[in-house]
Amino acid sequence: MRAIQVSVLTSCLLLLAGAAHAQTVTIEHTMDYDVDGWMTECWFAEPGAILDHPPHCLGSNQDWGWTHDVTDSIPKGATGIQSARVTIYAWKIDVEDGEDDMIYTLPDEPSGVTTSLVRKTGTKMGYLKSYNEAPVVVPWSSTGQVVSYADFWSATTFDLPTELVEALWLNNQIYFYIDIDQINVEGCRATLESSVLQVTYFAPAQEDPEDPEDPEDPEDPEDPTDPNGTDDPNGTDDPNGTDDPNGTVTPTYVEVHRFWSPLTYSHFYTIGEDEAQMLIDQYAYAWSYEGIAYRALADNTTKGCTPVYRFWSPTQGYHYFTIDQKEANSMIASSNTWSYEGIAFYVYAAGNQPDDASPVYYFKSSLLNRTFYTIDEDEKDMLVQDYSWIWKYKGIAWYAMEP
Repeated sequence: MRAIQVSVLTSCLLLLAGAAHAQTVTIEHTMDYDVDGWMTECWFAEPGAILDHPPHCLGSNQDWGWTHDVTDSIPKGATGIQSARVTIYAWKIDVEDGEDDMIYTLPDEPSGVTTSLVRKTGTKMGYLKSYNEAPVVVPWSSTGQVVSYADFWSATTFDLPTELVEALWLNNQIYFYIDIDQINVEGCRATLESSVLQVTYFAPAQEDPEDPEDPEDPEDPEDPTDPNGTDDPNGTDDPNGTDDPNGTVTPTYVEVHRFWSPLTYSHFYTIGEDEAQMLIDQYAYAWSYEGIAYRALADNTTKGCTPVYRFWSPTQGYHYFTIDQKEANSMIASSNTWSYEGIAFYVYAAGNQPDDASPVYYFKSSLLNRTFYTIDEDEKDMLVQDYSWIWKYKGIAWYAMEP
């Protein structure tokens, strides 16, 4: 049985959009103790440090800043930036007790930086949120920590305004500054774990070997928006398959490979052997191969099968899969968040499955903003019994064959 892992983004990672004909590529650049360390006056908490102790737990007269330099992370051929956002992971931000930690942003670090100077020249992004407002799970050593320390983590996300996005494109860097508990001189303290900058660049289209057709083309046989169906030129699919005139087709099953990324909090599924091998060979630092999730249908020639539509979100940083054609059409037509990548594979919808098929269970996490699918009964029971506070069981997504 595979274990579900929970971690926080902790390194610089290039996220491949992977969409056929996609025009954007998103990168994530992380500043934390591993990158800078407190000796260079970037005071992100050292892994395992006692969170309410110096030098990482700082007060109102100990404001500080850090720079995200993305020079080495810019996608090849990028022509501009579509959007950028930063997420700051912090510990014990006591907003309810009056703590007000303001985050400022500047195009670059000013010479002789002081809080007074930053207040005059910087852009106010907003206040850090408390663990009650924006709770998050961050694995941390319990040694020496205060009671219930694990419940005090929070994550606050700010979208960069247009002028700062433009400055980031010109400078390849951006500076953030925390004005800790700005009103009370002897007030609350703040501990930061990391700062994650996510930048979506306009970049050349990437061809997806799994979906050479254009998902925006209404005549594309891989496009769920095509009102004329996917196989039959007369506009109606043959429900009995396309190979045998009697409607009997031997199913062709393919392996669905499953990957886990501790950097993006997400799982990824693909039947593409080349795509799977690329992740194993070139991105092992980002994607851990977990084996065969289950077996799905390679095409739509089997009676009762249905396509699984695959979407990618550069802003959310993960893939989404659905067999709901209305949902897929709605996401394509109206969503600025999701890019349609085509049909991932084919499965059986509930009620159309053969006797030897098994249910694939669907979970959703509001805490992590992620989805998860498993055919493993033990794994499903573990999540329901032990991790229901993270993963909510949503039911059966579809049916497939055991690995």
